[in-house]
This record gives sequence, structure tokens and C-alpha cells, in this order.
Amino acid sequence: MTVAEPLAATYVTERARAEELRVAVVRGLSGRDLPFLLDADPSSRFCIGVLTPPTEDGDERRAQRRARRKPDALGFAARVTPEGRTIEGEVAISFAIYHREIPTFEEQQPAPEDVDLSGTQRLRQKYRRTEVSVDRLPLSVELPAGGSVAGVSFDAANARVVERLAQVVSVIAADPACWPGGAEVRVPRADLLEEGRYRRAVPRNTPELPAWRVALDGRLMNTGDGWRLTVLLQNRTDGGTPHPAEVFDARVEITLSRGRFTSEPFVAAARDYRYETVSWGRGVNAVLQVADDGRRAWSETLPIYEQPRTRSTGSDLGRACETAVLAGGGTLGALSSVNEALGGWCFLCRLVD
Repeated sequence: MTVAEPLAATYVTERARAEELRVAVVRGLSGRDLPFLLDADPSSRFCIGVLTPPTEDGDERRAQRRARRKPDALGFAARVTPEGRTIEGEVAISFAIYHREIPTFEEQQPAPEDVDLSGTQRLRQKYRRTEVSVDRLPLSVELPAGGSVAGVSFDAANARVVERLAQVVSVIAADPACWPGGAEVRVPRADLLEEGRYRRAVPRNTPELPAWRVALDGRLMNTGDGWRLTVLLQNRTDGGTPHPAEVFDARVEITLSRGRFTSEPFVAAARDYRYETVSWGRGVNAVLQVADDGRRAWSETLPIYEQPRTRSTGSDLGRACETAVLAGGGTLGALSSVNEALGGWCFLCRLVD
């Protein structure tokens, strides 16, 4: 057995455990594996890619709220190199919305601690998750002829987003379990003893849904040494209903057909071997990620940072690198041990790639 084999087995095992932890964290913070949520508001439970509607408060009040509220936009500003005088491609967006619905008879079992003096019980909070995605949205922008900034027209793209949200809302409104309106509904406790009586006791009014509005906005700016493309996904929903107006787990992805995302040296860490020494731009309330081919970029709300680590202390490699060993008569043997250990690390690097 070579040095590389036990190192590879250990690495694969540790990597699998780390991936399990990562998936568990993502599930807990995003709600991706939960079709509905009971007894909790999604805005207080989940925190990945959450966009709130913009506030209408005054400047001072807005500044105070902004310090503690979730953002209303998400995206990135990335360096791009045009092809000719045009940048073209497609945008894909995805997010989740929650609407309140009536709990089932099994979910709404009598709870003695929630019975008032009149013998009624409040219906439990239940929020249903709906995934929304719209892809192949057109992106096209010409380099400004006489200025340094050009707006990106997303009129056609936003019209498709409005159409998709209208389809989603119509499906939600047609669901008999959709919340019938009003902030709170109470039913007599006696009607919770039999499913038929429970169904008859729950009001069946016309659902009151928020008019979810999500839109893209963008611009192309000359930075003096190149061009920077900014694209944002914004929540423009009006609130005022029992349903959450936030959108959750939001994501933006751009695939360029003309033009390419480009990087520049990250001077601050140019001599630090542990970090990537190039920068593609910056994320806006997210982290910017770019594919190796430079054609695809996306917003990442739960980035995973991997930092190479070389540990020699306490190992055969560490002892071989000790000054006393290298300065003694066993120099060639020590160098042979170093060569074997480095061969093992190269084997692991090939596994990662």
C-alpha cells in the first residue's frame, strides 16, 4: 500500500461527511425540502436568499429599518469583455414564495393551551411553499457610444416573469385549502372532534393573495479599464395580506452567448498561496460565482470556501523536513520521504479535479 492510498481513503471519507453537513445546513436555512411550514412564519425561519419588499418610510426611518431588515434585491456586478460592441445572453431566475393555507383536520388537533373563554380555538399557522423559476430570459446590451453607463432593458424578461407569477397565483387561488382571508380564524372546539364538522366550520371566503412582483434590473458601466455588468433581482411586492410578501431562496444566473466574464488579479492576496488570486467582480447581497469557461455566472447565497491546507507537523513528512534531519547524514532518505509524501498529495489533487 502506498502513502497515497490511506490519504485518499481519509480524504474521501472526510469530504463525504462535510458534504452531509453542508446539505443539512442548506436544508435547515432554506426550507428546500419542506413543502410546508407549521406554527412558524417563513420570514423568521429561513434566511437564504430572502428578499423583502421595499419600504415606503422616510429617509431616516428607512435607514433605521435597513440596518436590521433583509434586502430587497440580490445579484452581482461582474467584469465582462464584449464581443464587438454587444453583450448578449440569457438570464435564469428562481425563488420560492409561501402562501398561508388551512391546516388539515389531523394537523389541527385540539390544543388545550389555545382555547379561549368562548371555547374556540385558533387555526394553526400553515404556509405552503411554491417554487418559481423562469429561464431563457433575453439579455442584450450595446456598449454606450458617448457615455460610460448603459441601462439593460429587461422589459421583455419582466413581462415573462409577470406572466409566470400570474399562473402561479391562479393555481394557488384555486386550491380549496388556500387561506380564506383575514388575519385570524377561530373555530368552536366541539367542531375539532370530527373531520366533517371541522370542514364545515372553516370559512370558505375568496382567498386574498398578495400581488407578488419580482423584476430584473441592470446596467453596463465603463470602469476605465473594462466593463462591468450589473444584474439585480428585485422584490417589488405590495404587502398588506396574511401571506408573506417576501420571496425566498432567490437566485440569478446569466449565460452569455456573446461576450465573456473576465477576471483580474487580486493584488491584495497575490502572494498568498492559500487563496484564489483573481477576482471576477462582486456579489450584491450574495456571492458571485463564475464558471471556468467564463460564459456563466450566478449568485450564490450559501458559498462553500475551500482552502488548501498542508499539514506536516507530527507526520513522516514533518519529521523529514526537520532541520536536524536535513542537516544530518540522512538527507537523501529524508528527501525520498518528502518526494513520496508529495506524490500522495498529487494523487489527491487528481481525485479532486
